[in-house]
Amino acid sequence: MSLLNDIQQASVEARKARNSNASFLVTLYSEAMMVGKSKRNGESTDEEVIAILKKFKANAETMIDAVLVLNNANAQLRIDEANNEIALVTKFLPKMLTEAELRHQIDLIKDMFTEQPSMGVIMGHLKSKYPGLYDGSLASRIIKEGIH
Repeated sequence: MSLLNDIQQASVEARKARNSNASFLVTLYSEAMMVGKSKRNGESTDEEVIAILKKFKANAETMIDAVLVLNNANAQLRIDEANNEIALVTKFLPKMLTEAELRHQIDLIKDMFTEQPSMGVIMGHLKSKYPGLYDGSLASRIIKEGIH
C-alpha cells in the first residue's frame, strides 16, 4: 500500500469517527494527491508524498515559532494544534536514515566502483534506493568529505 493510500484511509477513518483531525487529514490527502495529478495525471509517488509530508511538518514548526512570540491564550491553542499536526504527519513519514546509516550506504555505493564515483552518481544511487529517506545536504557533505 502506498503512503497516499495510507493517508486516504486515515482520513476516511477520522471522518467516520468524527475526529477533529479529519479536516487536516483531508487537506493533507488532497494536496498529496494533487502532486501526481498535476505532474502526470496519475497517482503521486511515495517520494512526492514524503515531500508534501515534510512541507506540512515544516509549516507547522514555523507556525509554532511564529506563535511563540504572541504569548496569549490563543497562542497556546495554535501551538497545540501545530503540535498535533506534526504528530499526525510524523506517523506517515518513513524513518529517515541516520548519519551513520547514510555514511554506510554511501560507502557501499562507492565500493561498487573501481574508481571514485562522482557526487552525481552517488546521489543518483541514493535517490533511487532511498527516495526522500535521507537529508540531501548531509549526504552531499559526507560525499565531499570522501572526495577530498
